[in-house]
Amino acid sequence: MGAFGPAATGARDTIRSLTTATDAHVRPAAVAALWAVGGDLAEVMPLLLGLLDDRITFRISDAADLLGEIGPPASARPA
Repeated sequence: MGAFGPAATGARDTIRSLTTATDAHVRPAAVAALWAVGGDLAEVMPLLLGLLDDRITFRISDAADLLGEIGPPASARPA
């Protein structure tokens, strides 16, 4: 999805539904895809923070990698 970026906007609702998937690999991939398609920090940050609180180490690692890609905007706290 990252390669398509905003051109994949039509798939956003499907991607959103996958961000709550119970499959260990689907959820972090869906969050990354949602970021790639929409770039909506307000939508993605709660999902990333949820992954950081997970017990599965690769979900934590995937979330940390995406936070690194987002960069400084990810550290901004809402007012």
